[in-house]
Amino acid sequence: MKGLYGKRPADPSWGFAYPLIYDNVRRYYGDDAPVVVELYDGLKAYVEWELRAADAMEAKNPTTNGLLTFHYYGDWLEPGRVPSQESVSQMSAAFNFIQSLRIQRDAAKALGRAKDYQKYRKLFASKAAAYQKHFFNTSRSTADGGPAYGPAGSEVQPTLVYPLWLGDAIADATLDAAVLAALMDDIVTAKRGHVATGIVASKWLMELLSERGASQLALDLLLQRSFPSWGYMISLNATTVWEHWEYMNGDGMNSHNHPAFAAVGAWMYRYIGGLRLGGSAHPAICGVPEERFAGGAFARSVFGPHVVDDARIAGVATKMTTIRGVMRSSWRAVYDADHTITALEMNWTLPSNVIGELRMPLWRHNNKTVSPSAITVTEGTRVVFKNGTFADAKVPGVVGGCVGHEASGDAVVVLRVAGGGAYRFTATVEAH
Repeated sequence: MKGLYGKRPADPSWGFAYPLIYDNVRRYYGDDAPVVVELYDGLKAYVEWELRAADAMEAKNPTTNGLLTFHYYGDWLEPGRVPSQESVSQMSAAFNFIQSLRIQRDAAKALGRAKDYQKYRKLFASKAAAYQKHFFNTSRSTADGGPAYGPAGSEVQPTLVYPLWLGDAIADATLDAAVLAALMDDIVTAKRGHVATGIVASKWLMELLSERGASQLALDLLLQRSFPSWGYMISLNATTVWEHWEYMNGDGMNSHNHPAFAAVGAWMYRYIGGLRLGGSAHPAICGVPEERFAGGAFARSVFGPHVVDDARIAGVATKMTTIRGVMRSSWRAVYDADHTITALEMNWTLPSNVIGELRMPLWRHNNKTVSPSAITVTEGTRVVFKNGTFADAKVPGVVGGCVGHEASGDAVVVLRVAGGGAYRFTATVEAH
């Protein structure tokens, strides 16, 4: 291609499309899918090019700490900006460079490339640590006094999302909790319930909040109606997602029908609808947290919505066509006259070649989160969970259950189903 786009290497946040698509295909279609096997060497070649580019940058400027920080777009289209600030742009590039290493590591492990796995496992850990060393600023803080990344004036939300999402970057649990608290404070207090991320960080912001037990805050962002928000677009009669958070016409707005901020749709399926990959090697022990980057092409599936006690969304129906067939799920909160949830209905239809794990969230009742011991769950008319434990009512397909926990520590009631079929679960709160 002649001109601008044929004369320079891809911004690492744009080139990251290759590893990200590969990762999604591998996890959703299977480790042995022909395209996954055939493109492994291409993925590796791309990651090796990034490593050489990072080495070349470090040779010219040792302060880069072996990170890939060149960029052209950065976080791109944050509210009020087109390219992001220099500091945020460098973090965006380094963040996606390190994510590529994680994807290469996981692919090598899944495909049995033992030497590659050991190599990229170590590289991911070392580059994530370098990210923290390079960008964490010990001499400044966010508006609420929390930890900060980059120089003064750096936009808070993307700079905190990136190290939190990497996981291995912030090795200190106390610091990690403080960074998460600073992110949430910026959203709630400084930005008054609004996003301040561009098209790179917005996807990971929503996923991160749900992983950390803050899906309610993510839902608040989704349903926000004032600028900048998805609801702001809807309030101006948008039927598709725009390229900018701002409403614009003319040369400055390339598209009012754009995938720029549409990644929120995947988050809605996963955490509001509740359908997620269950992992290729799901643990035999009941109740353990979900795998963070689960794969397995839906050999195992999870149905576990995160927010069921927000009256703005009283229920959701979800349909997903997978490589193993069509899955359908729905949930509905049943309210009494006092607007208190008295029951939660969860329906799930799985293909015969899928094993399922229902992760039933605990809702608030009388201003307190209900205890698992106060929940009774029936499948049809038969009790399958009561007094905090699985009740083996010999319901076909319902093979086990327990009290489990999310990675965030939130409790859930876990029920396991084997084999295909349609299941109708109802959870009620026992009077005490």
